[in-house]
Amino acid sequence: MNNDRVAELLIGQGLMDRAQADDVLFETTQNGKSLEQALANHGIVDETELYQTIADALGTEVVDLEQIEITSQILKLIPAGLARLHRALPIDVQDNAVRVALVDPLVPQTAQDLRFALGHDLQVVLAPRAPSDEPLRRPHATAPPTKGDVRQQPVHNRAPGSAHPP
Repeated sequence: MNNDRVAELLIGQGLMDRAQADDVLFETTQNGKSLEQALANHGIVDETELYQTIADALGTEVVDLEQIEITSQILKLIPAGLARLHRALPIDVQDNAVRVALVDPLVPQTAQDLRFALGHDLQVVLAPRAPSDEPLRRPHATAPPTKGDVRQQPVHNRAPGSAHPP
């Protein structure tokens, strides 16, 4: 997630003021600490409180990706190229909506783009750890390649002399 967006959200929630935000952001850029570490060091929020605050502000929930088994059918709900482009990981379907973890759920345009491209309702959830690209690289996770998918695939996955994967 973008540190500046998270800082603005925490200011808006009354959890820190502008001076504290500046100190925290300085610590992340100058000392190489994660935002979570810097916020905890300043006594503002711990990691659990941070993610719950973000989820509450977004009207969603925090999920632990390590506790969720994502099937190949679920992965196929978002074509691999589109999932990589938007750094989105579908995790399940509830109430006819695809639940998806996004690398940066604070960018509303990403969910809007996915809704439009898929023609499905989405429910964005917050995962404390960024969704890994690994599930998206499994062979069963890919749909038939589109022009965009072919350009995004590594060259070593293509048949020699072909623009299409083997």
